[in-house]
Amino acid sequence: MREADLVRLALTPIMGVGAFLIWRSQRYVVGRLLMLIGVLHLAGGWVARQALQRIVENGFVDQADSAVGNLPQYAGQELVFWFLLWGLMSLALGQVIIMLEKRGGFPPRWWGWQLLILNLVCAALIPKGGFWWMLVPAWLIIRRDDTTSPP
Repeated sequence: MREADLVRLALTPIMGVGAFLIWRSQRYVVGRLLMLIGVLHLAGGWVARQALQRIVENGFVDQADSAVGNLPQYAGQELVFWFLLWGLMSLALGQVIIMLEKRGGFPPRWWGWQLLILNLVCAALIPKGGFWWMLVPAWLIIRRDDTTSPP
């Protein structure tokens, strides 16, 4: 089994327990789920530690551009860049949603639909990836009853 598969296997129960605890709290569920996904995504970056090391050793600047696959020696570095960026963006989105909820707002349903469609496409392209977990906050945004206040 590849190291990436082992890391996915190890992070899945952590995500499951974390999601359960967030759900039970009933406070800022969508934002906290997105933040948990972001943190675990960054933790999954362990698999890319060699590519990260090369980025640092080579001076950081211009180390994640493989010209869309035309420079194979940089492909791993470009992959880790996008992988870690997704984790950071999930954290940022979670923080924004928590802020919205604290102010009595919530993301619009259309945003939930976009998040759902984006992650269904990504999950189809990478079925073993964690995109399936992003469907949970997307669904919670879509199914929210506009007549009630946010949880």
